[in-house]
Amino acid sequence: MKRTLLLLLVSYAAWGQTIKVNCNEINDRNAIDYKNGEKTPYTGDCVSYYPNGKKSFEGSFKNGKNYGTSKWYHENGQIKEQIIRTFIDSDGYSRPEGKAMKWFQNGNIMEVVNYKSGQLDGEWYELDIKGKKIKKGLYKNGKLINGDKYILPEI
Repeated sequence: MKRTLLLLLVSYAAWGQTIKVNCNEINDRNAIDYKNGEKTPYTGDCVSYYPNGKKSFEGSFKNGKNYGTSKWYHENGQIKEQIIRTFIDSDGYSRPEGKAMKWFQNGNIMEVVNYKSGQLDGEWYELDIKGKKIKKGLYKNGKLINGDKYILPEI
């Protein structure tokens, strides 16, 4: 009876957990991500670490594409950047959806950008390390309505 109860508890605990593989085990083949040695596109989570043991990246994949929340970290452990990809375009690429953010190493917000259906949509702004807005703009369906133009980072 004790053995059965222990087995049930262990199974229950493992069932709700997501297994994260090391991102070094994920490789790009023709714009699709695969886990080393696998023939089907990777679906699941991955995590990478700095040499000091702190997390450098964690993200999710669905059918070989970045999908869901991706987070990058500064070497001191503070979050550096977060983006959510839940929009799949007509070419099959995952694009940002919702709010994307960047932070300075001290934890202060550096940048906030809003996306809808993979396009810039809504307010974006950049702050200096003390929190003062230094750039801002407003987009609708990918078109600048007013303010500063946002320069998209290279992917």
